[in-house]
Amino acid sequence: MSTSRGHGNDSTGGIPAEGIAGDVLGATGTTSLSLEPEEVLAAASIVSDRAEALSAALMAHETAMRIDPPAENEVSANVATAWNAAVVDGDDSQLGKAKAYLRTLQQLALQLREAAQRYQLNEDCSADAFEDRGAAW
Repeated sequence: MSTSRGHGNDSTGGIPAEGIAGDVLGATGTTSLSLEPEEVLAAASIVSDRAEALSAALMAHETAMRIDPPAENEVSANVATAWNAAVVDGDDSQLGKAKAYLRTLQQLALQLREAAQRYQLNEDCSADAFEDRGAAW
Protein backbone atom coordinates (compact mmCIF):
# COMPACT_ATOMS: atom_id res chain seq x y z
CA MET A 1 0.00 0.00 0.00
CA SER A 2 1.45 3.34 -1.08
CA THR A 3 1.22 6.37 1.16
CA SER A 4 2.98 8.86 -1.12
CA ARG A 5 1.18 12.08 -1.92
CA GLY A 6 0.94 13.73 -5.28
CA HIS A 7 1.74 12.48 -8.73
CA GLY A 8 4.22 9.70 -9.15
CA ASN A 9 7.60 9.22 -7.60
CA ASP A 10 9.49 12.45 -8.19
CA SER A 11 12.16 14.35 -6.28
CA THR A 12 9.79 17.12 -5.18
CA GLY A 13 8.09 15.19 -2.43
CA GLY A 14 5.06 14.36 -4.55
CA ILE A 15 4.49 17.87 -5.90
CA PRO A 16 4.36 17.90 -9.70
CA ALA A 17 7.08 20.00 -11.34
CA GLU A 18 4.43 22.04 -13.16
CA GLY A 19 3.04 23.11 -9.79
CA ILE A 20 6.43 24.26 -8.57
CA ALA A 21 7.10 26.19 -11.79
CA GLY A 22 3.70 27.83 -11.56
CA ASP A 23 4.31 28.83 -7.95
CA VAL A 24 7.72 30.28 -8.80
CA LEU A 25 6.46 32.13 -11.87
CA GLY A 26 3.47 33.46 -9.94
CA ALA A 27 5.71 34.69 -7.13
CA THR A 28 7.99 36.55 -9.53
CA GLY A 29 5.25 38.22 -11.56
CA THR A 30 5.87 41.54 -13.21
CA THR A 31 5.04 44.62 -11.18
CA SER A 32 4.97 48.17 -12.43
CA LEU A 33 6.67 50.79 -10.29
CA SER A 34 6.64 54.48 -11.06
CA LEU A 35 8.98 56.87 -9.29
CA GLU A 36 9.88 60.48 -9.78
CA PRO A 37 13.56 61.53 -9.81
CA GLU A 38 13.01 63.42 -6.56
CA GLU A 39 11.79 60.22 -4.87
CA VAL A 40 14.89 58.34 -6.04
CA LEU A 41 17.09 61.18 -4.73
CA ALA A 42 15.22 61.07 -1.41
CA ALA A 43 15.90 57.33 -1.18
CA ALA A 44 19.57 57.98 -1.98
CA SER A 45 19.68 60.56 0.80
CA ILE A 46 18.18 58.13 3.32
CA VAL A 47 20.65 55.39 2.36
CA SER A 48 23.53 57.88 2.48
CA ASP A 49 22.45 59.12 5.92
CA ARG A 50 22.34 55.54 7.25
CA ALA A 51 25.77 54.86 5.75
CA GLU A 52 27.19 57.96 7.43
CA ALA A 53 25.67 56.93 10.77
CA LEU A 54 27.11 53.42 10.45
CA SER A 55 30.51 54.81 9.48
CA ALA A 56 30.53 57.14 12.50
CA ALA A 57 29.53 54.30 14.83
CA LEU A 58 32.20 51.99 13.45
CA MET A 59 34.87 54.67 13.78
CA ALA A 60 33.76 55.53 17.32
CA HIS A 61 33.76 51.95 18.56
CA GLU A 62 36.37 50.15 16.46
CA THR A 63 39.18 50.42 19.00
CA ALA A 64 36.90 49.30 21.83
CA MET A 65 36.08 46.11 19.92
CA ARG A 66 39.65 44.85 20.20
CA ILE A 67 40.64 43.18 23.48
CA ASP A 68 43.97 42.55 25.11
CA PRO A 69 44.54 39.39 27.11
CA PRO A 70 43.15 39.96 30.61
CA ALA A 71 46.03 38.01 32.13
CA GLU A 72 49.48 36.93 31.08
CA ASN A 73 48.86 33.27 30.43
CA GLU A 74 48.36 31.07 27.38
CA VAL A 75 44.58 30.75 27.73
CA SER A 76 44.05 34.51 27.97
CA ALA A 77 46.34 35.10 24.99
CA ASN A 78 44.48 32.48 22.93
CA VAL A 79 41.08 33.87 23.87
CA ALA A 80 42.09 37.43 22.99
CA THR A 81 43.55 36.27 19.68
CA ALA A 82 40.41 34.31 18.83
CA TRP A 83 38.16 37.21 19.86
CA ASN A 84 40.09 39.73 17.79
CA ALA A 85 40.12 37.41 14.77
CA ALA A 86 36.36 36.95 14.97
CA VAL A 87 35.45 40.53 15.81
CA VAL A 88 37.98 42.97 14.34
CA ASP A 89 40.75 41.40 12.25
CA GLY A 90 40.32 40.86 8.53
CA ASP A 91 37.54 40.91 6.01
CA ASP A 92 35.88 37.85 7.53
CA SER A 93 35.54 39.42 10.99
CA GLN A 94 32.32 41.05 12.17
CA LEU A 95 33.93 44.47 11.72
CA GLY A 96 35.09 43.51 8.23
CA LYS A 97 31.58 42.43 7.32
CA ALA A 98 30.12 45.66 8.73
CA LYS A 99 32.60 47.66 6.65
CA ALA A 100 31.65 45.66 3.55
CA TYR A 101 28.01 46.43 4.27
CA LEU A 102 28.93 50.10 4.65
CA ARG A 103 30.60 50.06 1.22
CA THR A 104 27.47 48.44 -0.21
CA LEU A 105 25.29 51.20 1.27
CA GLN A 106 27.61 53.86 -0.14
CA GLN A 107 27.54 52.23 -3.58
CA LEU A 108 23.75 51.97 -3.45
CA ALA A 109 23.40 55.67 -2.60
CA LEU A 110 25.68 56.55 -5.52
CA GLN A 111 23.75 54.28 -7.90
CA LEU A 112 20.46 55.83 -6.81
CA ARG A 113 21.80 59.36 -7.38
CA GLU A 114 23.11 58.38 -10.82
CA ALA A 115 19.81 56.73 -11.72
CA ALA A 116 17.88 59.83 -10.65
CA GLN A 117 20.15 62.02 -12.79
CA ARG A 118 19.74 59.73 -15.83
CA TYR A 119 16.01 59.57 -15.26
CA GLN A 120 15.76 63.36 -15.05
CA LEU A 121 17.93 63.76 -18.16
CA ASN A 122 15.74 61.29 -20.07
CA GLU A 123 12.61 63.12 -18.95
CA ASP A 124 14.11 66.46 -19.99
CA CYS A 125 15.15 65.08 -23.40
CA SER A 126 11.69 63.57 -23.92
CA ALA A 127 10.02 66.84 -22.96
CA ASP A 128 12.30 68.78 -25.32
CA ALA A 129 11.55 66.34 -28.14
CA PHE A 130 7.80 66.78 -27.66
CA GLU A 131 8.18 70.55 -27.54
CA ASP A 132 10.22 70.47 -30.78
CA ARG A 133 7.57 68.34 -32.48
CA GLY A 134 4.83 70.66 -31.28
CA ALA A 135 6.63 73.72 -32.67
CA ALA A 136 7.12 71.97 -36.02
CA TRP A 137 3.41 71.24 -36.44
